Amino acid sequence: PRLRITNVLKNVLQVGEIRLRVIVGKNGEVITATVLRGINDILDDAVLNIVKKYKYKPGTVNNQPVRYSTSEVFRFE
Repeated sequence: PRLRITNVLKNVLQVGEIRLRVIVGKNGEVITATVLRGINDILDDAVLNIVKKYKYKPGTVNNQPVRYSTSEVFRFE
């Protein structure tokens, strides 16, 4: 999914980056996403809502599905 830049987001768009920590479940779905470094609440929430819809490749250890964490970085210029 892409971040749709609405009129509200245009008003708060700033240069910078948003860093997230994402916990991915055994099935590849996002369990939680947390902002580690944000820009502002409105933009951070918009990015969080997009990431929560992501579907990741399931992680495995010894061919068994496992939960894992990863990070995502969104840069705005």
